[in-house]
Amino acid sequence: MLPSKIASAKRFLVIGGSGLLGGELCRRWRASGQEVIATNRQTLDLAGEVERWKPPEGGGVAVMCAAIADQEKCRREPAATRRINVEQTVKLAKRLVDSDYFVVFLSTNLVFDGAKPDPTPEERVCPATEYGRQKAAAEYGLLPLEEDHAIVRLTKVVHEKLPLFVKWREALERGETIRPFRNYVCSPISLEFAVAGIAAVAKAQAPGIWHFSARDNLAYSEMAQILARRGGYAESLVQSIDAPSGVLEHLPTYASLDGARTEEKFGIEMPEAREALDGFEFANGARPVKP
Repeated sequence: MLPSKIASAKRFLVIGGSGLLGGELCRRWRASGQEVIATNRQTLDLAGEVERWKPPEGGGVAVMCAAIADQEKCRREPAATRRINVEQTVKLAKRLVDSDYFVVFLSTNLVFDGAKPDPTPEERVCPATEYGRQKAAAEYGLLPLEEDHAIVRLTKVVHEKLPLFVKWREALERGETIRPFRNYVCSPISLEFAVAGIAAVAKAQAPGIWHFSARDNLAYSEMAQILARRGGYAESLVQSIDAPSGVLEHLPTYASLDGARTEEKFGIEMPEAREALDGFEFANGARPVKP
Protein backbone atom coordinates (compact mmCIF):
# COMPACT_ATOMS: atom_id res chain seq x y z
CA MET A 1 0.00 0.00 0.00
CA LEU A 2 1.38 3.40 -1.00
CA PRO A 3 1.30 6.45 1.25
CA SER A 4 -1.90 8.45 0.79
CA LYS A 5 -0.28 11.68 -0.41
CA ILE A 6 1.63 10.35 -3.40
CA ALA A 7 0.36 8.05 -6.11
CA SER A 8 3.73 7.31 -7.70
CA ALA A 9 7.38 8.29 -7.61
CA LYS A 10 7.22 10.86 -10.43
CA ARG A 11 10.47 12.50 -9.40
CA PHE A 12 13.15 12.37 -6.76
CA LEU A 13 14.53 15.10 -4.52
CA VAL A 14 17.95 14.28 -3.08
CA ILE A 15 18.83 16.31 0.01
CA GLY A 16 22.62 16.35 0.00
CA GLY A 17 23.12 15.50 -3.66
CA SER A 18 26.78 16.51 -3.63
CA GLY A 19 27.77 13.88 -1.06
CA LEU A 20 28.86 10.30 -1.66
CA LEU A 21 25.51 8.52 -1.43
CA GLY A 22 23.47 11.45 -2.71
CA GLY A 23 25.72 11.92 -5.71
CA GLU A 24 25.55 8.25 -6.65
CA LEU A 25 21.76 8.25 -6.30
CA CYS A 26 21.50 11.26 -8.61
CA ARG A 27 23.73 9.62 -11.22
CA ARG A 28 21.77 6.37 -11.05
CA TRP A 29 18.37 7.97 -11.45
CA ARG A 30 19.41 10.44 -14.13
CA ALA A 31 21.00 7.64 -16.14
CA SER A 32 17.65 5.83 -16.09
CA GLY A 33 15.78 8.92 -17.25
CA GLN A 34 14.23 9.87 -13.91
CA GLU A 35 13.61 13.48 -12.99
CA VAL A 36 15.99 14.38 -10.16
CA ILE A 37 16.40 17.56 -8.15
CA ALA A 38 19.41 17.76 -5.84
CA THR A 39 20.32 20.18 -3.07
CA ASN A 40 23.74 21.07 -1.74
CA ARG A 41 24.98 23.35 1.04
CA GLN A 42 24.59 26.39 -1.18
CA THR A 43 20.93 25.71 -2.00
CA LEU A 44 19.92 24.23 1.37
CA ASP A 45 22.10 24.64 4.44
CA LEU A 46 20.92 22.51 7.35
CA ALA A 47 22.72 24.90 9.67
CA GLY A 48 20.38 27.67 8.51
CA GLU A 49 16.67 28.28 8.86
CA VAL A 50 15.19 25.27 7.11
CA GLU A 51 11.69 26.54 7.90
CA ARG A 52 12.17 29.24 5.27
CA TRP A 53 13.33 26.87 2.56
CA LYS A 54 10.62 26.08 0.03
CA PRO A 55 10.64 22.52 -1.38
CA PRO A 56 10.10 22.25 -5.13
CA GLU A 57 6.39 22.22 -5.89
CA GLY A 58 4.62 19.10 -7.03
CA GLY A 59 5.83 16.63 -4.43
CA GLY A 60 7.59 13.34 -5.05
CA VAL A 61 10.09 11.29 -3.05
CA ALA A 62 12.77 13.00 -0.98
CA VAL A 63 15.88 11.10 0.14
CA MET A 64 17.63 12.74 3.08
CA CYS A 65 21.35 12.09 2.62
CA ALA A 66 22.68 15.27 4.23
CA ALA A 67 24.15 14.85 7.72
CA ILE A 68 27.28 15.22 9.78
CA ALA A 69 28.49 11.61 9.62
CA ASP A 70 31.92 12.17 11.19
CA GLN A 71 31.68 10.15 14.40
CA GLU A 72 34.61 11.90 16.02
CA LYS A 73 33.15 15.32 15.27
CA CYS A 74 29.85 14.23 16.80
CA ARG A 75 31.71 13.08 19.91
CA ARG A 76 33.70 16.34 20.19
CA GLU A 77 30.84 18.69 19.30
CA PRO A 78 27.63 16.97 20.44
CA ALA A 79 25.45 20.09 20.71
CA ALA A 80 26.39 21.55 17.33
CA THR A 81 26.13 18.25 15.45
CA ARG A 82 22.88 17.27 17.19
CA ARG A 83 21.31 20.50 15.98
CA ILE A 84 22.04 19.44 12.38
CA ASN A 85 21.51 15.69 12.66
CA VAL A 86 18.39 15.80 14.80
CA GLU A 87 16.63 19.13 15.22
CA GLN A 88 17.10 20.56 11.74
CA THR A 89 16.72 17.19 10.04
CA VAL A 90 13.38 16.49 11.71
CA LYS A 91 12.11 20.00 10.90
CA LEU A 92 13.07 19.54 7.27
CA ALA A 93 11.44 16.11 7.03
CA LYS A 94 8.15 17.48 8.39
CA ARG A 95 8.30 20.36 5.91
CA LEU A 96 8.84 17.93 3.07
CA VAL A 97 5.88 15.76 4.07
CA ASP A 98 3.70 18.88 4.33
CA SER A 99 4.77 19.62 0.73
CA ASP A 100 3.58 16.21 -0.50
CA TYR A 101 6.90 14.36 -0.38
CA PHE A 102 7.44 10.84 0.84
CA VAL A 103 10.63 10.98 2.94
CA VAL A 104 13.42 8.38 2.97
CA PHE A 105 15.76 8.99 5.91
CA LEU A 106 19.21 7.41 5.95
CA SER A 107 20.24 5.97 9.31
CA THR A 108 22.87 3.57 10.61
CA ASN A 109 23.53 0.30 12.40
CA LEU A 110 25.04 2.46 15.16
CA VAL A 111 21.58 2.98 16.62
CA PHE A 112 22.49 -0.37 18.23
CA ASP A 113 25.44 -1.01 20.54
CA GLY A 114 26.66 -4.13 18.73
CA ALA A 115 26.45 -6.34 21.80
CA LYS A 116 24.40 -8.94 19.90
CA PRO A 117 24.40 -9.94 16.24
CA ASP A 118 21.77 -9.03 13.67
CA PRO A 119 19.18 -6.89 15.46
CA THR A 120 15.86 -6.72 13.61
CA PRO A 121 14.07 -3.51 12.60
CA GLU A 122 11.61 -4.05 15.43
CA GLU A 123 14.20 -4.21 18.21
CA ARG A 124 14.62 -1.32 20.63
CA VAL A 125 17.56 0.92 19.74
CA CYS A 126 20.48 1.13 22.17
CA PRO A 127 23.21 3.40 20.74
CA ALA A 128 26.65 3.57 22.36
CA THR A 129 28.10 6.48 20.36
CA GLU A 130 27.04 10.11 20.04
CA TYR A 131 26.48 9.72 16.31
CA GLY A 132 24.32 6.67 16.96
CA ARG A 133 22.34 8.53 19.61
CA GLN A 134 21.71 11.37 17.20
CA LYS A 135 20.48 9.06 14.46
CA ALA A 136 18.24 7.24 16.96
CA ALA A 137 16.82 10.57 18.14
CA ALA A 138 16.12 11.61 14.55
CA GLU A 139 14.35 8.31 13.89
CA TYR A 140 12.18 8.94 16.95
CA GLY A 141 11.45 12.48 15.80
CA LEU A 142 10.16 11.17 12.48
CA LEU A 143 7.58 8.86 14.05
CA PRO A 144 4.73 11.39 13.72
CA LEU A 145 5.19 11.24 9.94
CA GLU A 146 3.79 7.69 10.09
CA GLU A 147 3.20 6.20 6.62
CA ASP A 148 4.81 9.14 4.86
CA HIS A 149 8.37 8.13 5.66
CA ALA A 150 10.85 5.26 5.60
CA ILE A 151 14.06 4.69 7.53
CA VAL A 152 16.98 3.00 5.75
CA ARG A 153 19.65 1.72 8.13
CA LEU A 154 22.99 1.05 6.49
CA THR A 155 26.08 -0.67 7.82
CA LYS A 156 29.56 0.51 6.80
CA VAL A 157 29.58 1.61 3.15
CA VAL A 158 32.99 1.00 1.58
CA HIS A 159 34.52 2.02 -1.74
CA GLU A 160 37.96 2.38 -3.30
CA LYS A 161 38.29 6.04 -2.34
CA LEU A 162 37.43 5.53 1.31
CA PRO A 163 40.05 7.68 3.11
CA LEU A 164 41.22 4.82 5.31
CA PHE A 165 41.71 2.53 2.29
CA VAL A 166 43.59 5.27 0.45
CA LYS A 167 45.84 5.74 3.48
CA TRP A 168 46.56 2.00 3.67
CA ARG A 169 47.27 1.73 -0.05
CA GLU A 170 49.63 4.69 -0.11
CA ALA A 171 51.56 3.32 2.86
CA LEU A 172 51.84 -0.13 1.30
CA GLU A 173 53.02 1.35 -1.99
CA ARG A 174 55.85 2.99 -0.05
CA GLY A 175 56.68 -0.35 1.57
CA GLU A 176 55.51 0.87 4.97
CA THR A 177 53.79 -1.21 7.62
CA ILE A 178 50.11 -0.57 8.34
CA ARG A 179 48.56 -1.41 11.73
CA PRO A 180 44.80 -1.95 11.40
CA PHE A 181 42.67 -2.71 14.46
CA ARG A 182 41.76 -6.35 15.00
CA ASN A 183 39.21 -5.59 17.75
CA TYR A 184 37.14 -3.13 15.69
CA VAL A 185 34.55 -4.71 13.39
CA CYS A 186 32.16 -3.59 10.71
CA SER A 187 29.72 -5.25 8.34
CA PRO A 188 30.83 -3.72 5.05
CA ILE A 189 28.54 -3.21 2.08
CA SER A 190 29.52 -1.78 -1.28
CA LEU A 191 28.51 1.67 -2.43
CA GLU A 192 26.65 0.09 -5.34
CA PHE A 193 24.65 -2.18 -3.02
CA ALA A 194 23.77 0.68 -0.66
CA VAL A 195 22.58 2.93 -3.48
CA ALA A 196 20.54 0.14 -5.07
CA GLY A 197 18.86 -0.50 -1.72
CA ILE A 198 18.03 3.15 -1.09
CA ALA A 199 16.67 3.47 -4.63
CA ALA A 200 14.44 0.42 -4.15
CA VAL A 201 12.89 1.81 -0.97
CA ALA A 202 12.42 5.24 -2.57
CA LYS A 203 10.84 3.86 -5.73
CA ALA A 204 8.41 1.69 -3.75
CA GLN A 205 7.69 4.46 -1.22
CA ALA A 206 7.72 1.69 1.35
CA PRO A 207 7.12 2.98 4.89
CA GLY A 208 8.89 1.34 7.81
CA ILE A 209 12.46 0.49 8.75
CA TRP A 210 14.68 -1.28 6.23
CA HIS A 211 18.07 -2.84 6.93
CA PHE A 212 20.90 -3.11 4.40
CA SER A 213 23.84 -5.03 5.80
CA ALA A 214 26.35 -7.74 5.06
CA ARG A 215 25.46 -11.14 6.47
CA ASP A 216 28.59 -11.24 8.60
CA ASN A 217 31.28 -9.06 10.14
CA LEU A 218 34.91 -8.28 9.36
CA ALA A 219 37.55 -6.78 11.60
CA TYR A 220 39.38 -3.85 10.06
CA SER A 221 42.52 -5.96 10.22
CA GLU A 222 40.82 -8.63 8.10
CA MET A 223 39.84 -6.06 5.49
CA ALA A 224 43.42 -4.78 5.38
CA GLN A 225 44.77 -8.30 4.91
CA ILE A 226 42.31 -9.05 2.10
CA LEU A 227 43.08 -5.84 0.26
CA ALA A 228 46.84 -6.20 0.71
CA ARG A 229 46.78 -9.73 -0.72
CA ARG A 230 44.71 -8.59 -3.69
CA GLY A 231 47.17 -5.78 -4.32
CA GLY A 232 50.12 -8.14 -4.24
CA TYR A 233 51.73 -6.67 -1.13
CA ALA A 234 53.73 -8.69 1.39
CA GLU A 235 51.54 -9.95 4.24
CA SER A 236 54.27 -8.90 6.67
CA LEU A 237 53.37 -5.27 5.95
CA VAL A 238 50.00 -5.75 7.69
CA GLN A 239 50.49 -5.94 11.45
CA SER A 240 47.20 -6.21 13.34
CA ILE A 241 46.92 -4.47 16.70
CA ASP A 242 44.25 -3.77 19.29
CA ALA A 243 42.81 -0.26 19.29
CA PRO A 244 44.45 1.69 22.10
CA SER A 245 42.15 2.68 24.95
CA GLY A 246 40.29 5.91 24.30
CA VAL A 247 41.06 6.12 20.58
CA LEU A 248 37.60 4.91 19.57
CA GLU A 249 34.36 5.91 21.25
CA HIS A 250 33.00 2.35 21.25
CA LEU A 251 34.16 -1.10 20.17
CA PRO A 252 31.13 -3.17 19.11
CA THR A 253 31.26 -6.94 19.13
CA TYR A 254 28.98 -7.09 16.08
CA ALA A 255 28.00 -4.60 13.40
CA SER A 256 25.64 -6.57 11.14
CA LEU A 257 21.87 -6.07 10.93
CA ASP A 258 19.07 -8.54 10.24
CA GLY A 259 18.03 -7.95 6.63
CA ALA A 260 15.36 -10.66 6.34
CA ARG A 261 12.46 -8.20 6.13
CA THR A 262 14.23 -6.25 3.40
CA GLU A 263 15.05 -9.40 1.45
CA GLU A 264 11.43 -10.55 1.57
CA LYS A 265 10.01 -7.16 0.52
CA PHE A 266 12.43 -6.20 -2.25
CA GLY A 267 14.01 -9.50 -3.32
CA ILE A 268 17.44 -8.08 -2.48
CA GLU A 269 19.85 -10.64 -1.02
CA MET A 270 22.15 -9.44 1.73
CA PRO A 271 25.76 -10.05 0.61
CA GLU A 272 28.71 -11.60 2.39
CA ALA A 273 31.02 -9.00 3.93
CA ARG A 274 33.96 -9.89 1.66
CA GLU A 275 31.87 -9.12 -1.42
CA ALA A 276 32.04 -5.42 -0.57
CA LEU A 277 35.76 -5.51 -1.36
CA ASP A 278 35.40 -7.20 -4.74
CA GLY A 279 36.75 -5.33 -7.74
CA PHE A 280 39.00 -2.96 -5.84
CA GLU A 281 42.18 -2.06 -7.72
CA PHE A 282 44.11 -1.84 -4.49
CA ALA A 283 47.51 -1.57 -6.16
CA ASN A 284 46.26 1.64 -7.83
CA GLY A 285 47.94 0.71 -11.09
CA ALA A 286 51.39 0.81 -9.54
CA ARG A 287 53.75 -2.06 -9.00
CA PRO A 288 53.46 -3.13 -5.36
CA VAL A 289 56.52 -2.57 -3.26
CA LYS A 290 57.73 -5.76 -1.60
CA PRO A 291 60.52 -5.81 0.98
